[in-house]
Amino acid sequence: MFIKTSFCPEGVTLPYVIKVDNPKLKIGIFGDSFAALAEEAKRNKILYEQNNKKRFNHEGTWPYFIANMLKGETHVYGILAASMVDIANTILNLNTDFDMYFIFHTSPLRTSLFTNEKYSRKYLYKVLESLKDKKVIDLYWAINHKIQNFGNYKEFICNYHITHPNVNELSGFTNVIKNPNDVLGSYHHMSSRGNFLFAFELYKHLKGEVAIG
Repeated sequence: MFIKTSFCPEGVTLPYVIKVDNPKLKIGIFGDSFAALAEEAKRNKILYEQNNKKRFNHEGTWPYFIANMLKGETHVYGILAASMVDIANTILNLNTDFDMYFIFHTSPLRTSLFTNEKYSRKYLYKVLESLKDKKVIDLYWAINHKIQNFGNYKEFICNYHITHPNVNELSGFTNVIKNPNDVLGSYHHMSSRGNFLFAFELYKHLKGEVAIG
């Protein structure tokens, strides 16, 4: 899947794939900046080539941590600033089936990056039909985004961008609490430790209900 966005006008191919040793599952991750890696990797590569800045490393991100905790090859389809229309269309145009789907919901008021459409219930029904009988973990980074889900398996609200914000980022979120123990930046608006703690909470949330290990 090839996309062009204002964050990556030269274009980038989705998914960003994280491989693990002896995978037991195939995992798909979808959403906005809380689930985006491909554009970040491409942007960082350009900055490195232009300014000799530090190379991109996905090993401080929650998709990497959850991939290794669940022993699943992980395909990351997140798009920076994606709307619910964009997230839904990405899922609806998949050519791959996954054992587990992690879907980060964003504000339903966002307009599509690609079609200028606003989210409507027709997309909800299409995605529900597409993911029928699948293991879907619905993720939310704000409580007011929790107006629907795409599955009947698990839900989880992420607060780690508030309690463990990315140390290299000027946050636009309210009530952010800087943690003095967070010393390494990462992506998804969370510090590296925040990404780990979020993945670990997800792992504990799922353990015992899926075949792990």
